[in-house]
Amino acid sequence: MPTGPNTRDSLLPYSLLAVPTVRLVVPAMATLYVTEQGARIEKEYHRFLVTREDRVLMEVPGARLTGVVLVGNVGVTTPALGGLPDQQIPLTLLDG
Repeated sequence: MPTGPNTRDSLLPYSLLAVPTVRLVVPAMATLYVTEQGARIEKEYHRFLVTREDRVLMEVPGARLTGVVLVGNVGVTTPALGGLPDQQIPLTLLDG
């Protein structure tokens, strides 16, 4: 039986072999550093948002955070300030 790229039996395996498999690895835990002056940390459900002038710059699930570091003129809303210790996430404030 003939095999190759133009035969019916080999077309499917040949096309599957031509597609590379890529796996994206995302770190399970991370420390969030916010250095954007004028930004603010907000809490929305189980996520923490980094916003500036009512635009969301980033959202991070609380379960993925091991810490939050704010550098300079960065604000924190009351719900976020209460939500960090509730999820045992330390907050560090640095004057910059």
